[in-house]
This record gives sequence, structure tokens and C-alpha cells, in this order.
Amino acid sequence: MSDISLQCEADGSRACFIVAGGSTRIVTMQELLALLKQRKVVFGVDRDALQQIVAGARSGRVPVAVGNPPEHGTPGRLEWYIDLSKVGKPREFEDGSVNLRDLQIDLNVRKGDRLVRRIAPVPGKPGTTIFGTPAYPPPIEDVLITLGKGTDHEVNDPECIVAAIDGAVTFSGQLIEVHNRKVIQGDINYATGNVFFNGDLEITGTIRAGFSVSASGDIKINGNVEDAEIKSSGSVIIQGGVTGSGSGTITCSGLLRVHHAAQFTFSADKDVVIKEDALHCTIVSEGTLTAKAIIGGSTSAFSIAVEIAGSAAETRTVLDVARTDQLKRERYNLLKHFGALMAQRAGHYEKMFSLVRDGMNEKGFLPYNDLQALELLKDTTLESIKTAERVQARIEKIDELETKQQGDSTVSIGIAYPNTVIRIGNEERLIKNEQRNIFLTAPRR
Repeated sequence: MSDISLQCEADGSRACFIVAGGSTRIVTMQELLALLKQRKVVFGVDRDALQQIVAGARSGRVPVAVGNPPEHGTPGRLEWYIDLSKVGKPREFEDGSVNLRDLQIDLNVRKGDRLVRRIAPVPGKPGTTIFGTPAYPPPIEDVLITLGKGTDHEVNDPECIVAAIDGAVTFSGQLIEVHNRKVIQGDINYATGNVFFNGDLEITGTIRAGFSVSASGDIKINGNVEDAEIKSSGSVIIQGGVTGSGSGTITCSGLLRVHHAAQFTFSADKDVVIKEDALHCTIVSEGTLTAKAIIGGSTSAFSIAVEIAGSAAETRTVLDVARTDQLKRERYNLLKHFGALMAQRAGHYEKMFSLVRDGMNEKGFLPYNDLQALELLKDTTLESIKTAERVQARIEKIDELETKQQGDSTVSIGIAYPNTVIRIGNEERLIKNEQRNIFLTAPRR
């Protein structure tokens, strides 16, 4: 049959008869089937196509057998719950502008937060070649991820990785980790942007003016601090000095220790230790304050011990020991705020009730504008509840501080210069002449 030949694809996907045009020789079905059998083509034979060749209705390249192709599988992949692409990029606002001081150098997470889930590959299904042999799909790639420090599998989903601790996520190669301690080499400036870290933070350099540093753990600064904002849920230890123009603040829930300070505002829930001088600072401590010298400004603590208070230039310096009046004023303002929040909440409830009562139709639906107003009232009410809880917690803290510490409050001053004001308990004493070795104890209530 020189005027007809059979061609088979190497992968067994298809077979075609090549029929010469204009041939007058009659080809039988048996001849075609014999040729297919000779070439071991046994699957997917199209008898209609063969019949058309026998009838002389087809010429050229005629497909006569087609295999069943394999079904391709789906490769494994990672489904991220966090956005690693934002790390190191300036924070973008809704209007498209960016904050070049906020580079988001860390991706912070809380314990239990989902990080990533591995989606396992789905294997393909084999097909059949025209020779009746299996046609296997190409191999599919899997994706691997390795648990590192601070991570674990989710209890009910072993393919999902969660944070085992508060911290910041790192992902390198196949390794995912959560670290709760970070060391930043050098200064905090435009190269780093503002820093927020879930955990303990150490900075080897200086925090430059205009930047902020916040951590859920302790903060240690080996350099100095300019006019910056520092917040810590732990302690703050500064090896150098803290010098500003009046806008810098440091707030912490633990101990605050600094070498020297000038024109700064400090607030600590525990002791404040200033190794040298504090010049024109506002300091609030819910523990003991110790310093070499307090010159100018206002200092409030439950106990104060300084070598020098005020200066020979008679700089007005206020030392508020036991913080009795301050706490009373704070409680009074908090109670007013709490009452206003309760009244606001009651008003919101009344407005929500009126919206539903007056606006809902017979099918139980509210008009779009009323629905939007209702959602806004709900959000505002939830925020009001959270604020009220914080206010109430602070009131309870003030009660605890007054009860526990007032009787043990003392002030110890080596030298007190004129125009130094000492407030202790409910009393206020103005130093008019230089005095030495002052030691006073707040009376018990």
C-alpha cells in the first residue's frame, strides 16, 4: 500500500493515515485494521474515519486513532495570612501618599495568629495511549515549609502554621520563624523608619528626632534619644542621655532608667532611675524616683530620692510625693469621663432602637441610609465600651495605688535650693532658703 501509510506520534497521543490524493486503488477495512494492528495501535480507533478512507471520501492526513490524554495535577502552594510584601516599604495612606518615617521593617503577629497554610498538591490522573499503555501526567511540584523558632502547627489543622509567641515573622527559603527579640544595629532614622516590635527590642545607636519606637516588651537603647516618642509595655533602659526641645516622650509599663535627661516627658508604671541630672522634665512614676539632681520641671512619684533639688538660680522645681492631689484630680476627671461615656452609650442605644422601630418595613429591612447609620452607631458604641473599660481599670489602679503605697511614701533631698516646691500628702512646702538633708514621710490616711 505505497499510496497509504500510517504515522504515529511518538508519545502515543495520535495516529494518522497519510492517503495519497488521486489514488484509484481500493483499500479495504481489513487492510487498514491490519496496518493498525501491525503498528500495535489498539486504543481510540475511529472506525468512521477508517470507513471514509475506504469509501475514498478522505485523503491527505486523516486522524484515525486518538489517545486519552492524562489529567494534569495541581502543584502545592502556600496560602499566606500575612503580607510579607509590605515589609520595608513606606506605609501608604488612602490618598496615595506615604509616610517615609514608617517603613514597616517588621511584620508583627500575636500568639495564635495564623501565618501560612500549605495546600497539598493534587496528583494528576493517567490517560491511555493509542498503543493501550498508560499515559502518565508530568510530575507536579510540592511546596515545603519548615517550622522554625516561635511557630507551631494549628491544633485542628496540621497544614496551617501559627505563631507560638508574640513577635515578628521572618521567612527565608523554606524556614518560617517568629522572633520576640530584635537587635537593630545603628540609629533609628530614615533608613529604618519608625519601629514597632512585638517583643524585646535593642537599639545599638541613637533614636533621632521625629521618629518613634514602640515595643510590647523591654526596650534597650545603647545610644541617646533626641526628640522622639518611645512606648514600651515593659521597661526602658537608655545607656545615654535623653535630650529634646520639649516634644519628646517616653512611656513604659515597667522600669525607666536613663543616664541624664533634658526637656523630656516621662511616664513609668514602676521606678524611674536617672543616673545624673534631669533638667526641666515632666516625670510621672508610679514607683520610686531616684536621681542625682532634679532641676526645673515637675516630678511626681510615690517616693523621691535626689541629691539636689532645684538650683542656685532658684529655678522653680516641683516634687510631688505620694501624688495625692494628682491622683485625686485624675480620679475625678476619669469619673466624669466614665459618666459621659455611660450617657453616650445610653443615647446610642436609644437612637438604634428608634432607627429599627421607625425605619424597618414589613419585610424586616431597613433603608440603606438607616442601615449605614445603624452600623456607625454600633461601631461607636463598641469603641465607647472599650474606652469605658480602660477608664474603669485606671480608676481601680488609682484606688490600689493610694491604698497600698501612700503610707510608705517618702522624700529624701540632700540639698534643696530656693523655689523648690515639695508636695507630700495633702501638704505643700515651698523652700525659701537653701536646706540640706531633708527627709519627709507622707502621713497615713
